Order: sequence, then structure tokens, then C-alpha cells
Amino acid sequence: MLKYSPLESERFGLRIGRATFNNAAVDLPAFREELSTSSYDFIVVRVPAGLHDVVQDLRVQGLEPVHADTLVYYERDLGNDFSNVNHDEPTQVRYGLAEPDDIDAVSAIAAASFSDYRSHYHAAPEFGHSDILAGYIEWAAGFLIRPTPESSTYVARAPSGEVVGFYGCITGEEDGVRSIEIVLNAILPGHQGAGVYRGGLSSIMRDASDRGVDRLLISTQVWNYRVQKAWAACGLRLFRAYDTYHVRPMIRR
Repeated sequence: MLKYSPLESERFGLRIGRATFNNAAVDLPAFREELSTSSYDFIVVRVPAGLHDVVQDLRVQGLEPVHADTLVYYERDLGNDFSNVNHDEPTQVRYGLAEPDDIDAVSAIAAASFSDYRSHYHAAPEFGHSDILAGYIEWAAGFLIRPTPESSTYVARAPSGEVVGFYGCITGEEDGVRSIEIVLNAILPGHQGAGVYRGGLSSIMRDASDRGVDRLLISTQVWNYRVQKAWAACGLRLFRAYDTYHVRPMIRR
């Protein structure tokens, strides 16, 4: 259940592990055994919001899990009813797949957009602000630097050709349902509030629907109300949430 996180470990100089539980059927004894024999300095645990069994068990073990954030997920069916969505893309903005030489522009947008963004990392004093921001930049650029068959990056281009927004996506299939998940996205601050972001969502949904994708997924921190309003306006709905906890296995009561 515990997975080593090499990129985070290298970035922060700690041996970091992750554990994500997708439902209430958690094998607590097995997880307890993994924890007792692990050599992690820091563990990020995600559980369905409101599931207290894992947290209580950690406390019984003498650990002190710290609630770091809550992640909310939205979805949109791209099937038969997708024609009802309002395609409100700005007429002066072009949307499409990124080119390899867009890496610098995507990195710059990430640097400008996530400088003051609050994520679970900010709940841990071990993680420095500059390292957190570097992680977002690396994540954004990574879709273009290390492309895979499942990954893609859509960009928004101003009339001048300048890239003013990006959407890093992952496609997948589960139980016969094809999905596309926007895992990281941002609009250059000077171009926000003009419909660029919603236009990109609409463009991606239409393109994915045309390719036979069944569902769009996207997530954010629960406090990020503005973007959730944009999602709701595009027909997305909230369908699940995860609580994120930080655990330091070497520190016990």
C-alpha cells in the first residue's frame, strides 16, 4: 500500500512515501505492518473524506497524522448529452495540443500561477516554498519533456501566438469507461477573467468527446472556490473528495 515517491524524495531531500485508499475497505493490519517496517521519513496518506478509521489507527500506533488539505474531484459525462454544453470559447483565443518548443512558456505560466498557491505541501515545515514551486514547474513541463501515450498538454494561444494557458491531461480506461483527467492547469495571471480558462475546458471536452472519450475528470483543493464555479458553469459536478494527511513514522508519542 505504501509507494516510494522518487521525485518528491529527491526534491525535498527526504525519503517520502505515499498511500492512497480509494474506498472504505482498508486492510488496517496490513497497512500497520507496512508502516512498522518502512524506512520513510515522511508519508502522504490520502483517504476518502470523512473516513476516520485510518487516522484513528495511526493515532493508536502513537503516530500523529496532520490534516494537510482536502482534495475535491469533479466530473462531466461526455456521452450523449454532451451536445447540450455551452461551447463558449473566446473567438480570439486558439486552443490545441502544445508543441515541443512550448516548454518554456508552460514553465513560465506554472511559475507565475503557483507561486502563491496553497497545497498540502505548505502544511509541512520540511518543504520549502521554492522547492514546492519548483515541483509545480517540473510537473507542468514534464508532460512535454517526458511524453507518454497517455499524457497530453493542451494550450491556449492569444492572437499574437503567445501561450497564455495550459492543461496537462492523462487519459485512461477503467471498466470499459474511457476518461481524460486534467491533472494540472493554469492561465497566465494577466489573461484571467476573460473566459480563457472556461474556453479551454470546453475545447478539451469537445475534442475528447469527438475521440470517443466518455468522461472528464478534474480536481483541486477544497478552498479553491473560483475554479469550482467555472467547472459548475461547464456542467461538471462534484462526485468525491479525499482528505490528505502527513505522517512522520520516525516521530511517535
